[in-house]
Amino acid sequence: MHVQICNEPRAEVYKDFIDFAFEKSKKFFFHIHSGWLDNKNTFDLIRELNEHMIEVIPATSYEHMEYSNGNLYVFECNEFTKSILKNRVNGLFEWLFPKLPEDLSFLDETEFLWLATISHDKMAWFRALSPSEKEYLSHELGLNLKTY
Repeated sequence: MHVQICNEPRAEVYKDFIDFAFEKSKKFFFHIHSGWLDNKNTFDLIRELNEHMIEVIPATSYEHMEYSNGNLYVFECNEFTKSILKNRVNGLFEWLFPKLPEDLSFLDETEFLWLATISHDKMAWFRALSPSEKEYLSHELGLNLKTY
């Protein structure tokens, strides 16, 4: 079961959304195409997060990236990295090249892709949500969710 986010979390809702994601996840990643580390904004962000980096893996490691080149830069979820994510942009789909790395996504404690995004297509979806998680996201944060 997938649960699509039909409206972009923005402003304070985005910050609350990141808090929620960090409660549920142990790791997050960005997609960086080959050659994009030459971009100053991307390079500076990765350098700032560097001590919290867990690994770099091929982008094809996850199915929503199967046709992409480049790598996924995987970071630990902690207070420092959460602050960076909450304060660097104003909306989930602003993680977009050339300003920043793309496709902020989250993994759960079992390495399962829990939240996937494709920023340039303004798409985001969860792989699995409990009824209480759906309730929180839709009623407390005002997100329009579609299950398929």
